[in-house]
Amino acid sequence: MRGFETILVLICASTGLAVLGRRVSIPVPIMLVFGGLVAALIPGVQVVEIDPALAFTIFVPPLLFRSAITTSLRGLRANLRSVTLLAVGLVIATALAVAAAAHHFFHLGWAPAFVLGAILAPPDAVIGISLARALRLSRRSITIIEGETLLNDTTAFILYRQAVAATVTGSFSLARAVPQFVIVGAGGAVVGYLVYRVVRWTRQHLRDPVLENVVFLLTPFVAYLPAEALHCSGVLSVVVAGILLRRSSPLLVSARTRIQANLSYDLVEFILDSLVFVIIGTQVGHIFRDPAGPSSSALLRMTLVMTAVLVVVRFVWIYPGAYLPHFLSKRVRSTEQRPPLAALTLLAWMGMRGGDSLVTALAVPETVASGAPFPGRDLILAITFTVILSTLILQGLTLGPLVRFFKVPQDRSHESEENLARREMLAAGDARLLALEREGIPKQVVDRVRRRYVARSTFELTLAQGGDGAGHRESLQDKHAEEELLRARRRAVVRLRDEQVIDDEVLRHLEEELDLEEMRLALTLADNARTTREG
Repeated sequence: MRGFETILVLICASTGLAVLGRRVSIPVPIMLVFGGLVAALIPGVQVVEIDPALAFTIFVPPLLFRSAITTSLRGLRANLRSVTLLAVGLVIATALAVAAAAHHFFHLGWAPAFVLGAILAPPDAVIGISLARALRLSRRSITIIEGETLLNDTTAFILYRQAVAATVTGSFSLARAVPQFVIVGAGGAVVGYLVYRVVRWTRQHLRDPVLENVVFLLTPFVAYLPAEALHCSGVLSVVVAGILLRRSSPLLVSARTRIQANLSYDLVEFILDSLVFVIIGTQVGHIFRDPAGPSSSALLRMTLVMTAVLVVVRFVWIYPGAYLPHFLSKRVRSTEQRPPLAALTLLAWMGMRGGDSLVTALAVPETVASGAPFPGRDLILAITFTVILSTLILQGLTLGPLVRFFKVPQDRSHESEENLARREMLAAGDARLLALEREGIPKQVVDRVRRRYVARSTFELTLAQGGDGAGHRESLQDKHAEEELLRARRRAVVRLRDEQVIDDEVLRHLEEELDLEEMRLALTLADNARTTREG
């Protein structure tokens, strides 16, 4: 089957499996993996082949970019210590533990063992965030998970590149690796900032929603490829560009553009995630069918050992990391609440591996610099795919019952912030209407707009009755007043975000409402103008 046909079949199968997963209340990623596994065990079905050189470029930039533009910057700042301990400290500790276990139990050389450690170190971003939101965990837990899964990819991918380079060249120097680690990261951040400035300027001057969103969809690749070409961190470049663009987009991008972008990226994310998880299933099925691969008993033993290492290291890291600062620091005790045991247990249990590990495993080169086969590549792939499957089953399917066991209450902390933001938006809109009246907009127009706004009536109401010139002028004045009202409300809610009063998630929710109001206004005015012309 040729490549294009394979992709079409995978997308169709993924859609059907996603529908089935929602019907039977099984997480969609797990359903996709099982579907791929079953398909791979059918005689005659070939394994999905992906060029290792393209695996990173196709999957990593857009999925990371999506995570970056939906991450709460305020939440990251507020939980910086926790996020850093997980995204940097835990990733390094996990990579070291996995490498030591692979070297000791499976006699893998140290360099390829560190490659495996870097591959398995980061939990999957998509699964963790989607499950946390579906289970309605606390906002702090979701923010920490978002920050961890966003930044741990950066740490793991830099470790991965260093480990692969050491394996390919046959040499490694810690004295060179540490400053190189810093240079690679800093260079990636600089490239990401430059890409952000270019993309922001471009979108400001395009004024065409379709072209703006083409630029937006290309942005992760534009951030990733130049950084990699300069031997910097393409991953960090994508993250920096995404966070900065999200920060500036509320006042930069039109409602129509933003709605199109959200729908487009939802589609792209679903397709890429679906392909990743179905491929995981087919790869695991291929391993079971491959007579040249490890035996079932050996594969089971390797999977159990590595899964145990991942689970134990995460628990051992998270509990002391959460409680020691409270024990050692009076300032921490006075300014921060002690994390509840239930929240820490859920955070520790949320360590499913998935698409991130798959993509990095597939990207392992097939040969080293001398032309010899990459040492232990088949073993690395086998362990990675089976560990992904085991963590999805063990942790993914038991997380919901664990939440019910701990009786975790649903988080409603956003409601007070959202109510505050609505009051501020109402006040800002009313102040702008008063200013418009002073600027010469007729009082009857201002009153009419205020009544519609305060009553929260829909913008499908007729803005002008009749088709004479006076009615058309009133329609234009209404349009101007409505647009100014929306701008004032949008500026008010962005100001609250910038002042750290409300969270980015509250901003996104209110922004969606404002975007829909703006789109309704535009459609209603277009209908009104057409009726006026026809009359």
